[in-house]
Amino acid sequence: MIHEEAPVLIVGGGIVGLSAALFLLHQDVPPLLVERHSGTSIHPRARGTNGRTTEIYREVGLDEKIRVAGEALAPALGWLTGETLVGAANWTVERWQQMQQHNFAFGGKDMGTLSPVSGARCTQDLLEPLLLEAVRERGGDVRFYTELVSFEQDDAGITALIRDRATGEERTVRAQYMIAADGARALIRKQLGIATNGQGSQGHLLTNEALLGHLRCVARSLKKGGLYVFDRYMCSSWTDPARRWSWTRRRGRATVRATFEALKDLNPVTQTFYEDMELEAHEDGVRRIYRQRHASRMVFPQELRALVQLAGGFDLVEWFYGFKPHLRLDGAHHPLLMVVVLRKR
Repeated sequence: MIHEEAPVLIVGGGIVGLSAALFLLHQDVPPLLVERHSGTSIHPRARGTNGRTTEIYREVGLDEKIRVAGEALAPALGWLTGETLVGAANWTVERWQQMQQHNFAFGGKDMGTLSPVSGARCTQDLLEPLLLEAVRERGGDVRFYTELVSFEQDDAGITALIRDRATGEERTVRAQYMIAADGARALIRKQLGIATNGQGSQGHLLTNEALLGHLRCVARSLKKGGLYVFDRYMCSSWTDPARRWSWTRRRGRATVRATFEALKDLNPVTQTFYEDMELEAHEDGVRRIYRQRHASRMVFPQELRALVQLAGGFDLVEWFYGFKPHLRLDGAHHPLLMVVVLRKR
């Protein structure tokens, strides 16, 4: 098996990974970057760089290229609302000029007194190729369609196994440091036991191991006495657990119907199920449908109590049936949704 060495191994070739490679090369540190996809992003995603970010890119001579790449979207400032794109209620030339003058991040009228550059509407699909070009101009080693298989760390660095996804060839890389730029749900975060923490559903935590890591992460981030509130689905019937909700809204000539289903295809062993969402829109005889499905997992009350005890750092304050503070879970009949309140010790 081929063995390589690099001062820094960067896993992930998005904006973060490519920027890390560029600034390391600027300091004469040659990294090796691997990215599991075949190229840079094809989607806009991140919609621009703010003033401070552009200042940093100015240090490596990219500020003007970024500004030029974002010229087409430069007038896109602020938020406009309305029933249709044509009839946005607060759209006026004066309104646009006002937003342009006072948009500090993307070049307001006073920005020039604070910085030699301003932000730019350079979207991710335009920015990443610029970064890639700059990295390769400086001799950077970037390998697309190459994935991290595993890694081990010790006091002196890390040893990683990488694989060429086209040929299947594997090789080891020894590096002093590794930068995890491969996303929040990727291999490195999982292997290091670093849970995600923040607003949003816990539904993507499909194992007790993942839920334990999440609880420990939240406990580390809260001050003593801080509260953590979250909800999890429960199963009130094994024979027909699926539940479905739908509602319709009309505005002008448009009618939108939303349907949400939970506890579908429930696996009684893994406790996993699927949540399906469908949006159906009708306007002027045109019908459009958007569907989304993702996996989730239910947790039983006593199972959750044990997980909280194993995680440590929390006391179970109370649990409720749904978002109804007057309905305690202990007295509920056929509860579907468990809402839990924890307090940091």
